[in-house]
Amino acid sequence: MKIFAGLAVFLALGLAACGDASGASAAEDANGETESTAATESVTADAADLPDLDDFLNFADPRTCEYSESFTSAMATVFEMNDDPNAAPIAGPGSVTIPGIAEPVPTQMARPYADEGSPEVIEYQLDFEGRWLGLHVVGYEDAMIEESCCIWASGIRFDEPVERVTEALIEAGYPVNADGSERETPMEDAARAVTEVRENDGVTVFYCNQVFEY
Repeated sequence: MKIFAGLAVFLALGLAACGDASGASAAEDANGETESTAATESVTADAADLPDLDDFLNFADPRTCEYSESFTSAMATVFEMNDDPNAAPIAGPGSVTIPGIAEPVPTQMARPYADEGSPEVIEYQLDFEGRWLGLHVVGYEDAMIEESCCIWASGIRFDEPVERVTEALIEAGYPVNADGSERETPMEDAARAVTEVRENDGVTVFYCNQVFEY
């Protein structure tokens, strides 16, 4: 503090003012820290009350976006398949039994480009809640071409901010950028793992896909 020459009363008042400002600042810092800590603890507590999804959402190798056999087996019922060999392979939406969740989760399925002459493109989504990597999961989404395979849209949905999701994924060994931007990890045979964490339709989605060159 710069002290001007003058009466002692100004010095006293100046010191008192500094004391008040310092106290207010300390109180604001304490309140801010308390509110931030409370918010973090609230998110952690909410996630802790949810079913554990480790037996469902898991990867054989996080570095290459390869889901585990248990996940792919569970997802085998995501669609109802058509018995008629002359019809389209997928008859309609199915449901998935997820460990820790009492009822099978129904598939929400759409053919968004059917009116444009591309009914074989399918988008689908599962809405469920659980805990994975300490995060609040609210579902899974993906897309595919009906008679072939995926179109690299596999994503886990979270009710969490992008920053928190990326932090947890990095700590768990997933190849994601801290800001969530798209990242490519080379694999063998001209393939690569592509990851991204971004907000989509009001939730944060962790996209993790194996992309192959044909």
